[in-house]
Amino acid sequence: MTSGSATSFAFDAPAIQFGAGSSADTGEHLRRLGVSHALIVRDRFVGESETAERLQSSLLSAGVESAAYDCFGGEPSESSVLDAVGAARAGFDGFVGIGGGSALDTAKLCALFRAQHLKHGQRCRDNRRRPEPRRARDGDE
Repeated sequence: MTSGSATSFAFDAPAIQFGAGSSADTGEHLRRLGVSHALIVRDRFVGESETAERLQSSLLSAGVESAAYDCFGGEPSESSVLDAVGAARAGFDGFVGIGGGSALDTAKLCALFRAQHLKHGQRCRDNRRRPEPRRARDGDE
């Protein structure tokens, strides 16, 4: 709404928490969301850190079962994402992405495929086709 030179707006967003030790509260957040079995998508660096231990301990304390997925390296490829999506379909009802962009992107895709019950190349519910990889050819711009 605009009144003169002032603009008013509202922004509803999920709770966002960050800072040292924040991972210790993840289990409680998931429990409040009704998650009982979470897939933790992480990079190998995080998997070897105290953060991973603190995160899994938090989930366990909140009564949320979990498993970790870290079977990718570098940028996610189509095959690594499809592998992660296969793992995500093993009864998980929540996803946690932790680490670099590859882990976060892979976790988001796992959640999308799980929520939409998609198979490779299928359309999302709103009828948009999921982008498929394509190779550039001479003359493509």
